[in-house]
Amino acid sequence: MPEKSQGPGGWPPATIILTMAISLNVSMLSCFILSAQRFRSTVDYKDIRLNIGFRADIIFQDKVLIELKSVYKLLSIHHKQMLTYLKLSNLKLGLLINLNTALIKDGIKKIVNDL
Repeated sequence: MPEKSQGPGGWPPATIILTMAISLNVSMLSCFILSAQRFRSTVDYKDIRLNIGFRADIIFQDKVLIELKSVYKLLSIHHKQMLTYLKLSNLKLGLLINLNTALIKDGIKKIVNDL
C-alpha cells in the first residue's frame, strides 16, 4: 500500500488514488476509478433547477465510496460531505480516509447511509 512507500504529505492525492487502486487490483479485487465521470443530480430551489454533482475518488466493487482527505483532523463537515456523496450516488457504505496520519489505518472512518 502507498503508506509503506511514502509518509504523510509524500505524494499528491491523485498519485495516492492510483497507487491504492493498483494495490486493490493486485489483490484480485475490482476497483473502479472515476477520473472524468461525476455523479450528477438535480435540486429544485426557489423555482430554479440546479445541476449538482461530485467526483468520487474511488468506487470499490460498485459498493463502497472511498473519499480521500489530507487534513490535520477529520471534522464533522467531512462526515456530512460523505453522507451527501453517498446519497447522491445511491451507495450505502463509505470510507473516509485521512492521509495525514502516521498510519493510514488510524485515519479511516466508516460512514453508512440509511442502513
